[in-house]
Amino acid sequence: MILAAEELAAALRERIKHSLEDLKKKGVPLGANRPGAKAVEALRKHQSKGTKMAATLRSQRARDYYQFVMPRIVEMRKQGVSHENIAKTLNDEGLVMQNGGPYHEVAVLRLKQRWEKEHGKIAEQFDKPGRRQPCS
Repeated sequence: MILAAEELAAALRERIKHSLEDLKKKGVPLGANRPGAKAVEALRKHQSKGTKMAATLRSQRARDYYQFVMPRIVEMRKQGVSHENIAKTLNDEGLVMQNGGPYHEVAVLRLKQRWEKEHGKIAEQFDKPGRRQPCS
């Protein structure tokens, strides 16, 4: 009896395999690729929701981590200190970024931009477009 069930299952697998091959040759979309597949639509919906939630969480973690260094950056920027010199000062003080690495000019610029998005411009007179001057 077990032998007959195994033969029946093997025959069924072969029939399904040949049917799927025929459909594939005709160009019919199969599996999750087919139009109206609920699993795919649900996955896409929840992926975008998850992406937004992850971005919000990353932003909040960064805000919490840098809340103690931001007043220092704002104060130095109000005095006209360049982004590069701010990064050097923070590194000399032994402060590290959230990823454990040293501060660099672009990181300070992005932190300043994030601050300005929420609180307004810090010192517009020092934000001149054009080439960067060498650091002293």
